[in-house]
Amino acid sequence: MEQYIVFFTQHWELSLLLVVVILAIFIYESWAKVVGPGQISAGQAVQLINHENGVVIDLRDCVIFKQGHIINAVNIPADDLAQKTAILNKYHNRPVILIYSSGQRLSQIFKFLQQHNFTKISVLRGGMRAWQEANLPVEK
Repeated sequence: MEQYIVFFTQHWELSLLLVVVILAIFIYESWAKVVGPGQISAGQAVQLINHENGVVIDLRDCVIFKQGHIINAVNIPADDLAQKTAILNKYHNRPVILIYSSGQRLSQIFKFLQQHNFTKISVLRGGMRAWQEANLPVEK
């Protein structure tokens, strides 16, 4: 134990750096749990869909959904999420990719999905706009 004390006192800069790194990791992990799901690119979403049987859950309004959506996406408007748990439960063992409109409370949706045992939740960064900009197929 004395060796540690000697090391920490002689190399206080390294010791302080270690404490800062550990604190940064702790803060980042805590922040990620509070903020919610990770954001993924359109390319990463395609990989999840093709290789891990990911399901796209489109949280946008039905009218907007019908104007254009990702092929095989499941439309469950964010306001109806609590009433559609039977539909959601079909996908709880699969990676979920959320498509949302700006203004939707994503952190609440994320917490709701976690409470229903969803563990692999991602958000498509940029939503449908990013999907279309990547020239990926859209169904109407």
